[in-house]
Amino acid sequence: SVMIRLHSLFLVISISLVARSSAGESWDDLNERLAITELETSGNGFLFHSNRQRTARENSLPPNEELPVNVTVELAVEGIRDIGVDAMIDFYASFRWFDIRERHERLFLSGAGSDRFSWTPDIYFLLSRKLEYFERTQYLQIENGTMVYDEKVSVSVPCVPHPFWYPFDHVKCLIRLSSYGYDSSMIRLTWSTAGVHLPENYFKLEYIGFAPMNENSVSMNQELVRYGSVYFWVLSADLVFERLYGAYVFQLFLPAAVLVIVSWATFWINRGATPARATVGITTILTMLTLTTSRKEDRSKYLSMTTSVLDLYLWVCFIYVILAFVLFAVSDFTLVRNKNIKLRGARKIPHQRFDTSCRAVFPLTFLVFNGCFVTCVLLRPHS
Repeated sequence: SVMIRLHSLFLVISISLVARSSAGESWDDLNERLAITELETSGNGFLFHSNRQRTARENSLPPNEELPVNVTVELAVEGIRDIGVDAMIDFYASFRWFDIRERHERLFLSGAGSDRFSWTPDIYFLLSRKLEYFERTQYLQIENGTMVYDEKVSVSVPCVPHPFWYPFDHVKCLIRLSSYGYDSSMIRLTWSTAGVHLPENYFKLEYIGFAPMNENSVSMNQELVRYGSVYFWVLSADLVFERLYGAYVFQLFLPAAVLVIVSWATFWINRGATPARATVGITTILTMLTLTTSRKEDRSKYLSMTTSVLDLYLWVCFIYVILAFVLFAVSDFTLVRNKNIKLRGARKIPHQRFDTSCRAVFPLTFLVFNGCFVTCVLLRPHS
């Protein structure tokens, strides 16, 4: 009896396939129809009540009874990494619209291939250098025509830095998205009420070396953009982050200032101790040179090709160290020359004035420079 039942089932399926083929239905449509039927009868917890049978051709067309279709978009940022001239952003993208053809449908699908059972707005990200979809983290929900499609996406978006104020700068990351296949006559894209939102705890992003500037670090906009003779809706969002400069202060600025102060020791060491004064001068010069040139390795190529306030500060400190060594050389030269003049009984050159005046001039001018530098940094533009 089992063999008879199997034979009967095979015969019914064969007759159905022939009938579908003669009706002009493609194999893809048939496979999708069988997949939906399997969902209806599998009893795996999915709710699906269908009053009509959908085909792949229907799923490729927007609801033509109400055009354009209003699609609201929401992006929930999960994490950000590698901020530079671009940034990798992981977020959950949620799209909501109403499909009148699904007004009597109830469906919830989760996992890979969830978008195959309904029309989707075909959203893509403009200016993206790298894009990755996570098939396992997506779902489709249909509730009496209200469609919600959610998926996790990792996108590399361009960022606009302000290299002159590095490392006290801020970076603006640009997110642009639109529909690839449907123009403004078919769909209208708008931001949802939530729009683009960051994690509630901003400190979760500090590990990347950046933090949102304030609670209004996200600005959103929507506009019509013309491509050839066709207009498309484009949604834009700008994420503004400020660089956390605490590490730069302790690793670059303070060591540079300390080296300048150490170089002043040549003005206080006994004038006759030429080897000791020369050792201090040469050591501070080499250390300062290493500090000035090595910091380029920690920056991107774009930032390394521009001059920043960090460059200006380090090179001013380097000039102070060089001047201290040069004045030591002048002082030592006059000291030796006075000894030679003393033997001949000629008039001496007052070399003591070099060290005495430098003990006051160097600290005072360096203090004024640091005050001006801090003032400029605090008054820097934040827009």
